[in-house]
Amino acid sequence: MAGKVTVGGRVTVTGDVAISGGRYTVLNPEGSKEFAPQGGDQQPFVVPDGVTILSLHVRGGVGAGTGGAGGGKGADIKALLYVNPGDGLTVRFAGDGASGASARVLHGDALIAGAGSGGDAGTTGGQGGGGGRGDDGRQASSSGVAGGGSGGSGGGGGQGGSGGDAGVVTAAGGTVAGSAGRQGSSGSAGGGGDGGGNGWGWGAYNGGGGGGGGGRGTPSGAGSGGGGGSQGGNGGGDGNGQRGGSQGSPKTSDDSNRGGYGGSGGSGGGGGQGGRGGASGSGAARGGDGSAGTAGFGGGGGGGAGSGQGALGVYAGGGGGGGGGGGAGGQGGQGGQGGDSFFDAKKATLTYAAADNAGAAGVTITWGNYTFP
Repeated sequence: MAGKVTVGGRVTVTGDVAISGGRYTVLNPEGSKEFAPQGGDQQPFVVPDGVTILSLHVRGGVGAGTGGAGGGKGADIKALLYVNPGDGLTVRFAGDGASGASARVLHGDALIAGAGSGGDAGTTGGQGGGGGRGDDGRQASSSGVAGGGSGGSGGGGGQGGSGGDAGVVTAAGGTVAGSAGRQGSSGSAGGGGDGGGNGWGWGAYNGGGGGGGGGRGTPSGAGSGGGGGSQGGNGGGDGNGQRGGSQGSPKTSDDSNRGGYGGSGGSGGGGGQGGRGGASGSGAARGGDGSAGTAGFGGGGGGGAGSGQGALGVYAGGGGGGGGGGGAGGQGGQGGQGGDSFFDAKKATLTYAAADNAGAAGVTITWGNYTFP
């Protein structure tokens, strides 16, 4: 049987048709053609002789992953397009700044299906800075030296958020936006600084008190400055936002019996960069970029140590300065939004749609016999 057959009042097929057992088969020559972005942004296709139905498989590319966070999945669209021999189609690939390309198929000038790409993952937050070590106290007449406190370690940066998946079209057609990327995880807190050692005594004279260690920076707040050591030491400065606190000073008018300076607080790590949004399947602007992560807070400065007591040229030793607190790691950046996808339900029949492509963008056009239903 040959001629024009209308199915369900909405699908019209022109060409050779075979009917058997209540089912019909549209008879077409067999063949296929693959398209990839390496072939160019626009690639033409002419419907071969005798072909009246094309099977389209349109795939948007996956977004870029980084630091253990995955890129968003690209859209995967399968559809049947009813054509005439000699019709012109165009396959288009577009990046628009996204890592993964979108893929579109046009019949003439009309967009039939467009698969968006996944958004990129956000980058890992920066490592927090370690606090500085406190200075040793001066020995003076004593037999030993009071050591400065160790600085606290910097906190690790948080992992970036995964990229959002591309939009998933439905049989109703139209444009569907991609999903938002995930937020990045918070960085870890820094370590607190160690207190400095007390100065060595001399006879009845007391050594200077060691400076207190600076407080650790956390993802939610700066570390406080360490207290000054007894007998003239000055406290360290509190962290201020991402900046670490200043080092506490000893009593600088003293000399051989002077205590050590405290260590500076470590700075907080910077927030990770947001991932780029996925390329659009509809031809609109690509998905929104993810927001940058917040920076970690700085650690407090170590306290300055006190001076050793003494008189007539005989002095106890000064205390050791406190170590600075470590800064917190920065939050990872948010993943980028997935690109939108498009389908024209008036011109083609959708057979499959999902956001599950973990590879590169591509289009496959296939033709051959098709049996309905």
